[in-house]
Amino acid sequence: VILAITTCFVGLLGFAPAGAPFLDWVYFGAEPHEAIFDSTVAALSILVVAFGIFLGYRVYNKYRTPDPIVKLGGLYGLLEHKYYLDDLYWGGIVRPVRDTWSSGVYWFNQHVLDAAVNGAAVLTRGSSGGIMWIDRNIIDGIVNGAGVAMDTFGKGLRTIQTGKVQWYAVGLFGGVIALAVFFIR
Repeated sequence: VILAITTCFVGLLGFAPAGAPFLDWVYFGAEPHEAIFDSTVAALSILVVAFGIFLGYRVYNKYRTPDPIVKLGGLYGLLEHKYYLDDLYWGGIVRPVRDTWSSGVYWFNQHVLDAAVNGAAVLTRGSSGGIMWIDRNIIDGIVNGAGVAMDTFGKGLRTIQTGKVQWYAVGLFGGVIALAVFFIR
């Protein structure tokens, strides 16, 4: 009943003498033609609706079992199965997509995508051991070796740089002698 009342109200929104405000929603403000009220079409529509109500009342005025519309035979089956559109939809669209395409997508996910992800994980885990060895032995070895070399060099310079000028003079004199010997040869 609520649905029927709201349907009648919405139908009045398309009523031409009322300005047909519903057409603005349908055509987004650009009407293809002017809304014209035709009393013949309106009267014919009311007669068809009244005949439908009368026919429905005559068939269903008393509840009976089985349904009196079963007398229509094959037409009843067509109406009962909603023109077989649901069967066509399920048999032609839903089941083929759900049962074949979705199983193919599931197989692709399980065997291709998961294999790629799991393969990348195994490759990463396997290469991480080699990278860790390179980091500990080569990169840390270079950094630690540079630190040890600077420590050794610093210890050597510490023994040379004593602050005693006479030792600096001896070193300078020894260097001059070493250079002279080198250039004379």
